Amino acid sequence: NGQAANHIQEGNLPAKQAIRYFDCRSTLVLPAGPSTLYLFPDHTQPDQLLPPDFGANWLTEAGTLPDVFSPEQGTAVKLTERPHNLWLPPETTAYWPPEAGAEPASLPVLWGDSLRLLSYQTNANTLQAGGTLRLVTLWEVVARPPPRLSLFTHLLADADTLASQQDGLPLTSHSLEPGDLVWVLHDNIAIPPNLAPGSYHLALGLYDSGSLVRLPLHDDGSHRGDRLFLSPITIE
Repeated sequence: NGQAANHIQEGNLPAKQAIRYFDCRSTLVLPAGPSTLYLFPDHTQPDQLLPPDFGANWLTEAGTLPDVFSPEQGTAVKLTERPHNLWLPPETTAYWPPEAGAEPASLPVLWGDSLRLLSYQTNANTLQAGGTLRLVTLWEVVARPPPRLSLFTHLLADADTLASQQDGLPLTSHSLEPGDLVWVLHDNIAIPPNLAPGSYHLALGLYDSGSLVRLPLHDDGSHRGDRLFLSPITIE
């Protein structure tokens, strides 16, 4: 919101802030450092913005800072430590792509020199045709990512046949700093109603949305393609 800054009361925020920009409806950034200030312009109940996958208890239990926003114009929440147990025990099964050997991969996996995939969760490993695949991924920032970074999620009938996909990364990637943790919700992967039953691949990759160049994967210094396969999905 271009006018959101007008609601913030002068003198109630520190003079210097390392700012991360993200859409909390589908991403969550936990910045590195001892404390974090979250600003929600135009929202007085920010816990209702976050999807259930990110949890909301930690947000409602955090201290709300008064007098940062004008009345009814927003909410400021301060965390003095990172919340724990944001989600259930995640999955760690992964495979290098067929073009890089199709062997089991051990998480975390590094993309370029910027982001490391730590773990992920799916809503189910068996889904109905016509349903929606829901995936949450957890990333660690190793170095400041390039600008215009985007993320693709592919449901594949085979290594090269696309059945469904989702693209996008609703944050400003070059605002991230080393040590940040980033949760991403992939919740728009529609399974076609006429999709044939069987086992399908689930693949992830990062790319520059301007040039469409993908970030490479690395394994102990070796190049391992530019996408990672997760646990397969069965369609019934």
